[in-house]
Amino acid sequence: MSYQDYEAADFAAEASFQRWVQRTDEAAARFWEQWAAAHPEKREVLREAQLMVRSFRFHAMDADPIEMDAVKAAIDSVLDAEERKKGTPLVRRLLLGAAAAAAVAITAIVVIKRTGSDGEMLTLRTGFGETSTITLQDGTEVWLNANSSIQYPRKWTAGDVRTVQLEGEAYFKVKHAPEGLHPRFVVHTSLTDVEVTGTAFNVYNRHDSAAIALAEGSVLASGRAMKPGDLLQKSALGISLTQSPATGFTAWMEKRVVIRDGTLATVALRMADLYGRQITFARPGMETLPFTGSAPLESPELLLKAVCTVHGLKMREHNDTIILE
Repeated sequence: MSYQDYEAADFAAEASFQRWVQRTDEAAARFWEQWAAAHPEKREVLREAQLMVRSFRFHAMDADPIEMDAVKAAIDSVLDAEERKKGTPLVRRLLLGAAAAAAVAITAIVVIKRTGSDGEMLTLRTGFGETSTITLQDGTEVWLNANSSIQYPRKWTAGDVRTVQLEGEAYFKVKHAPEGLHPRFVVHTSLTDVEVTGTAFNVYNRHDSAAIALAEGSVLASGRAMKPGDLLQKSALGISLTQSPATGFTAWMEKRVVIRDGTLATVALRMADLYGRQITFARPGMETLPFTGSAPLESPELLLKAVCTVHGLKMREHNDTIILE
C-alpha cells in the first residue's frame, strides 16, 4: 500500500516513522520531513500519527494530561474512521460500554455484616474501571483500585490489633499510634500479611500472587523486613525482595494504567482485572510479545490501540471476548 493511502494508524505502525517522531534516526527524519512537505494534504493525518506514537511512551511513564487528551482525540478519530468502514464500533462498544455500565454506580458499594463478638464489619468494593478512597476509624487512609475490596471493622477498641482484609489492590497510609488504639496495623491477604506501625505502601493481591511496594516507613511481610523502595513479590514460585520504582505501582492512584517491561499477557491480565474484559490471542506465542506503556484509567481503548499499532495487530470480537490477531 502506498503512503498516500495510509491512515494515522498505518503511519504510526511504520518503524521509520516512529524513529522520526522519536528523533532517533536522521535519515528517517530527512525522508519524512521531505515527504510531509511534498504531501500537504496529509498534514492532519501525519499530526494524528505523531500524537499516537508519542502516546506510547515506551520508556517514559508520565504523560502530560493535555497531550493525552490530544492523543485520545486523535485515536478516537481513527476508531471512528474504522467504524465507518466496518460498521462495527468494536473497541468503543466493548470497552467504553463497560465503563458506562460501571458509571451507573457512582460510588463504591459498602456492605455491612454483623459478626458476633467482632462487632460490625464493613466491606468496601469497587467495580470495574472504578477507584475509591476511604478514611478508617483510626485515621488510616486507603485508596482502593478497580475491582478490589477491603473488609474492616466499623470500630476498633484499645485491645484490638488493627486489621483489614484485602482482595485486589490498595494503597495504605497508616496512622501511626492513634490515641487509645493498638499501635499495630495488619493487612491480611490470601497469600501474606503486611504488618506496620505507621507507613505508606501499595499491596497487590490477585491471581495467587501478591506484591508489596513500600513508599515510606517500614513493614514486615512474609517474614521479610522492608525499607522504602523495596518490592516484595510472592507467588507459587517463591518470594523475592528487590528495589523497584514506586511510580509503576501507584500510578493507578492518579487514574493511570502503567505497564512496565511487560508482555501482551500482562496487558490481557490487566484488562481482565480492571475492566472485566477477556483478551485472547489468535496465534501461539503472541502473549510473550513485549510491551511497555501507559494510558488513562478511563481510556482502555488507548492501551489496546497502542498494542495493535506497536505490533501490527488487529482486534475483533467473538462472544464478548477481544481477539488480537
